[in-house]
Amino acid sequence: MWPRWLGGGQRPWEFVQLVSKVEDYEQIGRWMQERKVRAVVDEVFDMENKGPVKAFEKLRTGRTRGKIAVKIAERWEE
Repeated sequence: MWPRWLGGGQRPWEFVQLVSKVEDYEQIGRWMQERKVRAVVDEVFDMENKGPVKAFEKLRTGRTRGKIAVKIAERWEE
């Protein structure tokens, strides 16, 4: 697919606007609890030892399988 200025044709495009709904996220959460859906996490980085930088470098390779997460803090109870 070449851009138009290199002799390619004009490609059709469509603008899509999505609206996030709380109910949708709640449904996904229920599916995850029921183990119908699972999140695929490639690697988790800490905030220490340049974790965010390493996470971004991994993202830029384009060779990840799943999500890359940066752990901000340990879980705490209020």
